[in-house]
Amino acid sequence: MENKVSDKNLAYIEKYNKQLFNKILMTDLENSNLQLSKTNSDEYNLVFNNVELHSAQGALAEAQNIANKVTDDFNSLKIIYGLGLGYLPDTVSKKCTKSKIVIYEPNLDIIKLVLSIAQIDALYQNNVFLVSDNDEFSTLLKKIITPETDLSIVFLNSYKTLFYNNILDVFQKAQDIQAEVIGNRNTYIEKMPNASRETLFNLKKIIKSPNIEQLKDIYKNKTALILCAGPSLETNIETIKQNQDKFITFALNPSLKLLKKYSIIPDFIISIDVIDNQNQFEGIDLLNSYFITDAFTHSCVVRRQAKKHFFYISNENFFNYWVRRSLKIENNLKTLGTSSYTALCCAILMGFSKIIFIGQDLSFKGGKCYSSGGQYESLECVFNKDKKQYEIITNDFEAFKNSYKTIIMDDNQAISGAKNYLKNLNKNLRTTKDVNGNLIPTKADYLTFIKLFEDFAKTIKDVELINSSNGANIKGFKNINLKDALNNSDTVEKLDITSYEPNYDIDNFKKELDILYKSLLLSCEILKEYNSACEKLLKELEVKKTFTQNIVKLIEKQKNLFNRLLEQFKNQDTGNILSSFAYNIFELLKTDYYQNPNMLVEALKKIIPSFKRMEFYLEVYYLPSLADCKTLIL
Repeated sequence: MENKVSDKNLAYIEKYNKQLFNKILMTDLENSNLQLSKTNSDEYNLVFNNVELHSAQGALAEAQNIANKVTDDFNSLKIIYGLGLGYLPDTVSKKCTKSKIVIYEPNLDIIKLVLSIAQIDALYQNNVFLVSDNDEFSTLLKKIITPETDLSIVFLNSYKTLFYNNILDVFQKAQDIQAEVIGNRNTYIEKMPNASRETLFNLKKIIKSPNIEQLKDIYKNKTALILCAGPSLETNIETIKQNQDKFITFALNPSLKLLKKYSIIPDFIISIDVIDNQNQFEGIDLLNSYFITDAFTHSCVVRRQAKKHFFYISNENFFNYWVRRSLKIENNLKTLGTSSYTALCCAILMGFSKIIFIGQDLSFKGGKCYSSGGQYESLECVFNKDKKQYEIITNDFEAFKNSYKTIIMDDNQAISGAKNYLKNLNKNLRTTKDVNGNLIPTKADYLTFIKLFEDFAKTIKDVELINSSNGANIKGFKNINLKDALNNSDTVEKLDITSYEPNYDIDNFKKELDILYKSLLLSCEILKEYNSACEKLLKELEVKKTFTQNIVKLIEKQKNLFNRLLEQFKNQDTGNILSSFAYNIFELLKTDYYQNPNMLVEALKKIIPSFKRMEFYLEVYYLPSLADCKTLIL
């Protein structure tokens, strides 16, 4: 028999969740444990497993009390755990028209019954989505969540009684997905143009320096100690000093000042930061240490003199693909955005059979965020009793501001940047379990790093992985204090590797360099014309506000130039470079924004800044750097 309510509801769900649509069709309600009843206010109620889903005193009043506590904002994502009969979704969606709303109903019987008897207005709003399990939930959130999203979850008391643990799991899943998004943006997307720029600046240094793969198995069956910047580094500093003959040290740049304070000279120093972090190297002498950097490490850091420089050219950043292919590098090295992961990969490559982490706390256990002497030593994590949550504060803002400041910042920029950094730290606070199973505060991107190390551990054989940091638990790593971990370690001879020279295919590099230079030169010429056409079109539209004959001609010219530019995108190397400047407007470029003058004006206001930045980078960074490198080797 035809059910118009059900058909209408299902037709809308099918548009954005085909998987759920099919599951609802396959659900049989014959043996469901559901009954309808009435509240004291004569509203319909739904009974599931003998539990009334809505308050017997009043379903709508209950929903309004919950909705009154939520706020509406464009950066908000409200998770409503439980569909019920729709009172809560309808009430929240009426109040929250800017926020995104995800209704998570774990029981398909409830979904099918409710959609067959009630028209839930919330489901017809463009900002509202219905899901039924973790797979649907994850797929949806990866599309709509951003690093700036404020997450919250609401639910009826009945759902808390029935599904409390699952509610916690769902919210944790949302936080994990956001942590992954934050990690991806921090690691790749926002840094892509800067990473390619720094790689270009480093090209001359790269071709003159050996590749890290040349050190394969030089320390076979020895012990490596990776020195990270967490608080446990300082608490173990005496053990490190007394046992320096038992391991080879890999130090991350934030730990260098503390190590200098205790006269510890690292064997290897690793830096993969795209940003200018020269302040972490102030007063640090690298001449007694080997230096390992990625191709995209900031050029000001790469230029520092060391005992010997080795390049770890990972396979992640898009411009690294070109470098690796041009130099015929075939390894599978990764950084995944963290120096400690890079250090672990280096230690595996060099053949170490025991790898110990210290300072890899990945949490704010005990209130400390970083070791003393580190860049952000003034930060501490405290529990705010009024807010009933952890927060990160600084006990010395002036020191914190100065540690954040770079050579190109004035004091006001440093103050603003430090405040924003502190704000973002607090926004991304999460919890994780420590080595004893207790919940401790951490950061969203730390959760991503923890998973990366856990996944890595699953792939490693014949290597003992130890975390002596006593912070966040990392599955696959043994939790052993540093003294015990070093008990059976043999003495390690420190090898002299200063004689290593690069072994790249320079002839192939010359050929690829010339091809890329010519392609980017043509792209830059087209871009100049395109940006000029866009600016003329925007100026004319803002005056005329309609499609005049002259504007139509300008549109045709702009379209033709864009099509020529798209041809450049089809070249893998050129396309990767150009795409990095347009990533934030890709969805816009796929839409037809020529439908009316207002749409075109708004589109041009977004397109022009991205494409002008593209033109600037090509003209100021890419082409001069490639030409300079050609002069060196041709």
